Amino acid sequence: MVTFDIAETTESFEPQPEHNGPQSIENGAPVEKWDAFIAEPPAIDTGSEAAMVWVRRFEKLMLIIAYILTFAIVITGVVVGKGVTMFMIAQVSPVDSRVLPYCKKGGQIIDKTKDYEIKKDRALYADSIETEQVAWVWCLFFAFAIPEVLSFLRASRILLFKKWERPKFLDFFFVLVMEVLHVIGVSMLVFLALPQLDSTHALALTNCLAVIPGIMLILSREPKRPKVVDNQNENENEENEENENGGNGQGNQSVKMPWVKVGVDALAILAQLSGALTWPILQWSKSSDTAEMKYAWAVPLGIILASAGWWECFVTEHSKVPIVKILHGVRVRMIDGTRYFTYLWISVIKVLVFFVVMWLIVMFNGVLIEPLNIFSKFTESFNQHGFNVTEIEDQILGGSRVTEDAFETKYEATIMTQRLIPLYVLLIQVGCTYGAYIFSKFACKVQIQEFSFALPLSMAVPACMTFVLVGCGFRAADECAFYGVVPDNLFFECPAIGDYLSYLWNEHMWLWALWFLSQLWITMHIWSPRSTRLASTEEIFGTPMYCSLFIDQSLTLNRRHDGKNDFTFEDMQADEQDEAQFNASPSTTFGEDEQAKRSDVKSKDKVTKIYGCATMWHETKDEMIEMLKSVFRIDKDYAQRKVNQEYYKTIDKDFYEWETHIFFDDAFEVDLEFDGGTRNVVNSFVKLLVRVMDEAASYVHGRNVMVKPPTKYPAPHGGRLVWTLPGKTKIVCHLKDKDLIRHKKRWSQCMYMYYLLGYKIMELACSTQRKEVLAENTFILALDGDIDFQPNAVTRLVDLMKKNEKLGAACGRIHPTGSGFMQWYQRFEYAIGHWLQKSTEHVLGCVLCSPGCFSLFRAQALMDKNVMKMYTTKSEKAMDFVQFDQGEDRWLCTLLLQRGWRVEYSAASDAFTACPEGFDEFYNQRRRWMPSTIANIFDVLSDYKSVTKQNDDISIFYIAYQMMMMVGTVLGPGTIFLMIVGAFTAAFSISNWTSFLVNLIPLLAFMFVCFALDSKIQLYMAQIMSAVYALVMMAVMVGIMLQIREDGFLAPTTLSIVLVGGSFILGAIVHPQEFWCLPYGLIYYITIPSMYLLLVIYSIFNMNVVSWGTREMPKKKSKAEIEEEKKKEEELKKETNKKKKDGSLLGFLMNQTDKSEKGSVEFSFANLFKCMCFTHEEADDPKKQLVKIAASLEQVNARLGKIEQDGPGNGGPLGAGFRRRSSTGRRVSRGSFTAPVPLPVNEKPSEGSLPEVNHLMEQSMDSSDSDSESNNNSSDEEESANFWIHDRELGNGQDNVLKGSEIIFWRKLIERYLQPLRKNEEKEKKQAQELLDLRNQMVFSFFMLNAVFVVVVFLLQQQKDLLFIRWPLGAKANVTYIGPKTNPVVEVDYEYLELEPIGVVFVVFFAFILILQVIGMLFHRWGTMSQIISTTRLLTRVVKLVSDEPTEERASYKKVRPNMGRRGTVHNLLEKQQEKSTSGPLDLQGDIKRKIMTMDPEHPAFKRLSVSQSGIAEFQRRASISIMQDQGQPILERERRRSILVENLDPGVYNMGLVGDDEVSRDADSDNSQE
Repeated sequence: MVTFDIAETTESFEPQPEHNGPQSIENGAPVEKWDAFIAEPPAIDTGSEAAMVWVRRFEKLMLIIAYILTFAIVITGVVVGKGVTMFMIAQVSPVDSRVLPYCKKGGQIIDKTKDYEIKKDRALYADSIETEQVAWVWCLFFAFAIPEVLSFLRASRILLFKKWERPKFLDFFFVLVMEVLHVIGVSMLVFLALPQLDSTHALALTNCLAVIPGIMLILSREPKRPKVVDNQNENENEENEENENGGNGQGNQSVKMPWVKVGVDALAILAQLSGALTWPILQWSKSSDTAEMKYAWAVPLGIILASAGWWECFVTEHSKVPIVKILHGVRVRMIDGTRYFTYLWISVIKVLVFFVVMWLIVMFNGVLIEPLNIFSKFTESFNQHGFNVTEIEDQILGGSRVTEDAFETKYEATIMTQRLIPLYVLLIQVGCTYGAYIFSKFACKVQIQEFSFALPLSMAVPACMTFVLVGCGFRAADECAFYGVVPDNLFFECPAIGDYLSYLWNEHMWLWALWFLSQLWITMHIWSPRSTRLASTEEIFGTPMYCSLFIDQSLTLNRRHDGKNDFTFEDMQADEQDEAQFNASPSTTFGEDEQAKRSDVKSKDKVTKIYGCATMWHETKDEMIEMLKSVFRIDKDYAQRKVNQEYYKTIDKDFYEWETHIFFDDAFEVDLEFDGGTRNVVNSFVKLLVRVMDEAASYVHGRNVMVKPPTKYPAPHGGRLVWTLPGKTKIVCHLKDKDLIRHKKRWSQCMYMYYLLGYKIMELACSTQRKEVLAENTFILALDGDIDFQPNAVTRLVDLMKKNEKLGAACGRIHPTGSGFMQWYQRFEYAIGHWLQKSTEHVLGCVLCSPGCFSLFRAQALMDKNVMKMYTTKSEKAMDFVQFDQGEDRWLCTLLLQRGWRVEYSAASDAFTACPEGFDEFYNQRRRWMPSTIANIFDVLSDYKSVTKQNDDISIFYIAYQMMMMVGTVLGPGTIFLMIVGAFTAAFSISNWTSFLVNLIPLLAFMFVCFALDSKIQLYMAQIMSAVYALVMMAVMVGIMLQIREDGFLAPTTLSIVLVGGSFILGAIVHPQEFWCLPYGLIYYITIPSMYLLLVIYSIFNMNVVSWGTREMPKKKSKAEIEEEKKKEEELKKETNKKKKDGSLLGFLMNQTDKSEKGSVEFSFANLFKCMCFTHEEADDPKKQLVKIAASLEQVNARLGKIEQDGPGNGGPLGAGFRRRSSTGRRVSRGSFTAPVPLPVNEKPSEGSLPEVNHLMEQSMDSSDSDSESNNNSSDEEESANFWIHDRELGNGQDNVLKGSEIIFWRKLIERYLQPLRKNEEKEKKQAQELLDLRNQMVFSFFMLNAVFVVVVFLLQQQKDLLFIRWPLGAKANVTYIGPKTNPVVEVDYEYLELEPIGVVFVVFFAFILILQVIGMLFHRWGTMSQIISTTRLLTRVVKLVSDEPTEERASYKKVRPNMGRRGTVHNLLEKQQEKSTSGPLDLQGDIKRKIMTMDPEHPAFKRLSVSQSGIAEFQRRASISIMQDQGQPILERERRRSILVENLDPGVYNMGLVGDDEVSRDADSDNSQE
């Protein structure tokens, strides 16, 4: 027998480590290389990650298209609209002052008396006549009036359906005066001043319409704000500023006027006035017989008056001039609600004033011969009429202005014009200007203003002038240049150009450069927009509409100058300084003088704060991972935004503070293995959450990540686990003990509402003003425990909140995930529900339900009266259980709507949630949803007067729409039943009565089963009938095709199918990312009877069942409950044995059923009897045996864990009176929440330390009061209750206690609102009976309504020969020949389809709803596209911040790899294991900061970033400080640290907030593959 020394054998046979890098040590022990095999997460994830890969690319493509298309439409609309306006103005010159060279094509001019042949050396000129000019005068009037009509309609709509206020008289009068002056000025320019000039001079003068805005701008200049300095340079800057300010120490508080800007403002105003004054002065300086402008005084007067209409956007509250401050007050009051009442009247007055001034001018300047000709010649002017053509011998080239003595008249003739030419020109002008306005507003909304709004509007006058000059040049060279395009008698008023340089100088056109630059300076604000994304029209423009006659000036000068930045970089610096005060412990008392604290609003308070609140219960591992991955993505996004702002001093409009809260229902269970009483331990779902935390983090970061173990807190409601994530956000998991606090989802929502809004905001020791600011910027994101979303889904919901301050809740597009037929059905159902129903609700009024799985709620809305407080109402009545508990999210939205808050839907915010995959689970889910939906909608409709009064977005028309939807829902089963009856008749060629009975009998049987039998039997029968109906629906499809062939393509059936199918296809087209939901429509079609007939019956007949129905699992029973059951079983056995011994018939029957038998077929009737057919003895079920074995193993494992936990090496009880210490070295009395007793800290307690510890504990016990024994017993009970803290599966994180104020808060909250519902059998029986009565009442009402409807419609179908409505489309023609064949008489009879009246009404009813929903979908889709474009950025290149050249250590290792062949796999495994062993918890913000510090500012990648010069200077300063700190270290050591940093950094930090995670991971994967 050979023996070996184990130590020697191990030493001799142990493989020597390879010297390819430092040996990894983990917890003081070498790495176990035998366990080096890994399983990496997939490169492309499922759910939101996979769906977003190509969606992001499509969004960028859409942004590029939006840039180009919007720019093209705006510049085309502005240039064409302005050019057409100048064209129309050129036609209203006085009759005796304008002639135009006429094209000689055509050969002859026909006179009334003779033909006259044109000689080639003669020229023709056309002059205007009064009739022609009347049409152009009216066109200019309509061009001005149409925007005012639109303004009137918009104001009427707002006043009818929104809240409004009546303005002060002085405010109304001032606005009226300014608008009337504006109208008078525009009229003078259009009809008096500009017609005297050629078109190029007229275009140039339009750049001088900013005189009043320029004056307001210079008076409103804001003094420079004091600069906020960094703390690191604070002392140095203060010292410098003291020297600069004479040592007064007020350098930071002093304000300075921007004199340079003021000086440029003054020059700009002078340049604007030069356009108003210089040109008329030059004209008056000429002799009267050569003066071209008869009414030169109209130019300055018209320019100054016209500019008065754009004063509003240039007054600010920071002005030092009192009158400007007064005007700013008027503007603020207009914005706050009086604008539309004001402009309802002003729009009418402006049209009237414009018409009166226009009429006076055209009479004054000679356009009209008779004043009433403007009316009498209206019709004639737009029809065919004549104009004069004159032949002259001396042709004057280069110009169109000809005096009477310039030529010798040879012949005159009259030529007829074409019809409606002025109308066509007017339509072009109106369409182009309106399109320019709409797309200009779109560009401002989606944040592409600089390129697609400011640039095209600034280019409008130069571009238009260029086209006019080029056109005039072509026509001067050849009067037939535009023959066939522009009528020969119409053109611009062209100047005598000659040489362009001489034209610029002689005609003083060089002044236009000054006018153009001055307008650019005054409207400089359009290049730096400050409005929020998706801003409303009121936030973008001042007046409601635009002035189409000067469209470019109207849009630029009407663009609001002010706006709000959500926060600045200085705010972020102040946030860090105020962190301690923000997190201070709340106090119930405010202070003596609240008014003294009115200025305590901090900059951090204005930063968006989002609390992600998820509710969990029995989620699976995959579902938990999906939710946690979403949280880790948010954490990563937050870290990137945070570091970018700190290091680059940039302003991120999307920055937010984030904190995750998970509320775990029924998180505790009784430890059955504990014999010393009862003690709580966390259940398996909580342990699963702890285990999957690292796995979810590794998925997101693309490498193995360890999250720090959670800190554990005992709490009055159970407990709390707190994780700090790599990006410095937190996950706070609230563990709910149902014996301590009320469980279920609604009460979890009440918990986080009162904790986050009541405790964290209302209890702050600060002013009311600061609390208001906090409430305005705080949001709660309601989540389910299986939700999957991306960070941009959250920011897009926040965008909606920032856009509308009255928005109380916003939901995203929910995508169901899973597999199987039920998931396929739900994919299509969710798709059309969001495409059509939610979109229409959003457009017409408000969304009625914001689902709790992914919805953002405004804190201010939840804190409103009758919302949060009402939400805590405990269900007492039967209807309360249905409305409050079965659909809590819908009830919360109902409360918000009734308080006047708006609820919206964002299709750009995608979220994915697990859906029921089984038939029973799906039916039970909808059994909860359907009655709750009906109850809440009925609540809104029944209180419609109050709702429409309180809520601006809910009108009487929206209430009517919802009433129609409610009627369709209630009568839906009857409609489906009649459809199936008709389809049976067509498909199987049976009579109507036979088809009616065949369908009625199984339906009545199902109703009876739902009314009398158990829910399992109901679901089983529903499943069978659903399968049968699915087959029937395929036959129905054939029957429908046959009916279409028989009735024709214009029959109601055909049109209905085309309308429904077309709406679905159109919805899929406009939702391209969801197009593949369309094939699942086949599943939707074949399940229509099941989902709209059987499911409705099942839901109504089970309304009394208020259990959750999904995710339910068997509960573990306590020892007391088990013992009680055993006692009851023993008593029952005794009674049964007594009866068996009895010689009666009952005893005989009971002896026969003693054996454990099972029937192959079993059924029972309401627990009255049970029938078993084909009985056989029940064999032992292997599954049950396995369950028992697993339970036994679990008990053994629990006991072993207890032994290990209580062992000497694990801090267990080592002596009498000794308790386990917390990791902080303090003894914590967790149950009583009192101050802890300080104990000495010993990381590894030795035997010598135990007596000292015991001595301290004895002192502590001796210092207690006389009833210390009872306190010790209570402490033991509390320690048992909080035994879960010692569970090793929760990690080795620290133990801690809550703040005293928070403990008091939780206790009071539980006492008032969240006391556990104790069992009260009598009360439960009463409630069950009330629910049963409610069920019976609803069943009867529901049955009778549908029965009456079905009977009436069916009987009318049988009698439609007597009572019918003819369908006018698709009539069949019957041709009959009567008489001899040679000369027959033909009779044609038309056969129309005959429809019963009620059927026609319902067809029209459903068609109207569907058309309305399609229109709503299209409008909502436009808004969604705008939101997507506004949140998409083109700068998404991956920036590699480190040189691609590897470090020396990595290069030496890589040199070996190419020669290793297949052994490279082994090296990869060892490298991955080494990384895992050396890596600790990830500090994402620290990694990003260190990464930035390794980057060279001259690196091209750095230059591609949008970093300010101050940011670069700050970066270089911090880098210099880092270098100075490293000077004492050897160069090799610094290089080694740098290389290790490069190797261990998270790949996601490369993007620095500029790219998506998918692109970073793909880039990293490509690098790895190349290696």
